[in-house]
This record gives sequence, C-alpha cells and structure tokens, in this order.
Amino acid sequence: MIKASDLRVCNLILVHGEISPVLEIHGLGIVYQYDVKTEEPQLVSFEEIEPIRLNEDWLERAGFKGLPIGKYEDDGNWHFQGPSCVIAYDDRWDSRGNELSYNGVRIWRSIKYVHELQNFFFALLAEELTIKPASL
Repeated sequence: MIKASDLRVCNLILVHGEISPVLEIHGLGIVYQYDVKTEEPQLVSFEEIEPIRLNEDWLERAGFKGLPIGKYEDDGNWHFQGPSCVIAYDDRWDSRGNELSYNGVRIWRSIKYVHELQNFFFALLAEELTIKPASL
C-alpha cells in the first residue's frame, strides 16, 4: 500500500498488476483511468495499488546511464545528465539507503520505487522526470 502523502499526479504505480499513472488523488484512493464510453473516473483504494520497484530497466527508461562496476565509485553507479544538473544514483545499499548526488552534493535517501524517484526529481528540478515506455 502507498500512502496518499507519498503520491503526486503523474506518478507511475501498479493497479491490479498493470502500470498506470496517477490521474487524480482523493481521500479514499486514486483515479488511474477514465471509462472510455462514459468518461467516468475509475477510482481504486490505496490498498489496491502497489509501488513499482526501481531496477536497472526503470533507471534506463528514466534517462540514467549505468557505469561499469567499480568505476566512479564515489559518485554512484548510475548517472542522469540533464541540461542543468547531474544526478548520480547508487543502487548499492547500505544502512543509510541509496546515495544520490545532485551537482556533486551527496544526499542519502532511501529510494526503492519509481514514484519516489519521480518525486525526488520533481523536488530538485520542478519538472517531471520523463520515463520512456517499455521496449517491446
């Protein structure tokens, strides 16, 4: 279960095993789609949604580039190069969580899920993280 306070509109989540964006957030749950015929919102409770586990595929789809193990060890093993920033993400866990750095400033934060990475990116840059669709 994901708490309402952990979500923003546009976050990607799992609804009944399918990847869906959050379209609206309400007190009892989220709207993840609209009925094609009636245009009625399809609401599910917070108990019915699950987070998407962050992995290499999701990092690549979000624009991060993997670095060879052991190279740039102090800066993380995944890098995102944006127009005004470099975000490094280290998915090698320790007791503090993942290490992220933003333009060289280290931040320790536990980011395990796609929506958490989306929220972190938005908090830093005030823009949505573009995530490419899965390859067929």
